[in-house]
Amino acid sequence: MVNNDIETFTDIFSSVREPIQEVTDYELNKCILSFKNGKAPDIDKFTIGHLKYGGHIVINILTKLINLIFKTVVVPNNLKTGIGCPLFKNGGKSKEDPSSYRRITITSAIGKTIKKLHLSRNKSSIKNRQTGQLPIESEIHKKMLSLYRNIADNHGSVERSIAESQLALKTRDSESWFIQILELTELYDLPSPIEILDLVPEKHIWKKLVYNAVNDYWKNSLILEARTKVTMKLFNFENFNVGVVHNIWKSSGSELLSVKRAGVKSKILSGTYTIQADRAKFNGNRTSSLCPLCFKHPEDLIMALYIKM
Repeated sequence: MVNNDIETFTDIFSSVREPIQEVTDYELNKCILSFKNGKAPDIDKFTIGHLKYGGHIVINILTKLINLIFKTVVVPNNLKTGIGCPLFKNGGKSKEDPSSYRRITITSAIGKTIKKLHLSRNKSSIKNRQTGQLPIESEIHKKMLSLYRNIADNHGSVERSIAESQLALKTRDSESWFIQILELTELYDLPSPIEILDLVPEKHIWKKLVYNAVNDYWKNSLILEARTKVTMKLFNFENFNVGVVHNIWKSSGSELLSVKRAGVKSKILSGTYTIQADRAKFNGNRTSSLCPLCFKHPEDLIMALYIKM
């Protein structure tokens, strides 16, 4: 099953990926120097020290190797193996007791370098929001806009006077809090701060207006982002509403078995649940499509629903 997932992810990555920028000698050397010294050698007797002090020739050869790995999306097996070693836990335990030790795996020094380099290069492209929840800045923006309305409503206050002067004098590139409010009203298509100063809306009206504007903006943003995800092509985005939990999770309860069933249901609805017939198809029928429980009939979606639900 794991191999099937790897093949699926590889196909998706190969079909939709953007061209990978080649690693430079400088970038690789900087990554290697970020590791600590004094680590145990791996299965090939290599340490990070060998890479650090191997000179320009080692860096140059390793750069070509990594670029080839990134281009072909194939990591050699010897870079994914490691040595299992027992490590004493301490804490007053007996050294003769096997339970006083925990297992650690010493992985390839080159493999760790490739992993760290890959993660560091992709850090900037990873979204801050991957769960479908509204980002924290949306709540901060709501609080900021609510506070500004309160300032505008406090006639004769120092804060309102500062707002009037800064909105009139400060430029867009300033770090004024009131200029940020101006940018937020433009982002969410709300009345400008000057308009709010001239005619302060009722508190409940402003609160509802801000709530709907912010939620609609981030809802549309999440939907646009989700439509670019191949694994979400079966989702019905029209039913997505901020703060509304899907019926699958709403009705699952807190029992462990119910939560597991809800996970299976969500996979079936999204088309990502793998049944035995899928495994046989992915493996070119090298794997049997028969139900692993009865061994009489092929396991299709109807049988899976009947047995697992």
